[in-house]
Amino acid sequence: MKKPFDNNSIEIRIELAAYLLKLRLGLNLTQNQVAIESGLSQSAISRIENGKEAASLFNLVRVYRVLSQWESV
Repeated sequence: MKKPFDNNSIEIRIELAAYLLKLRLGLNLTQNQVAIESGLSQSAISRIENGKEAASLFNLVRVYRVLSQWESV
């Protein structure tokens, strides 16, 4: 039986990226808006959301902070 924390870090990062995408869409924000606020490029946001690259934890946190600020508005 697989334990819940047996996932490798890439799978976890991809799941987090999918969550961030869902959150961004729910807030009706564009990738460009998130990019400007996070200091990342729009193409980096796109690659993260599409799973084209496993984002660093640092970049995931940057995006999350932007989205959480908008969520509390």
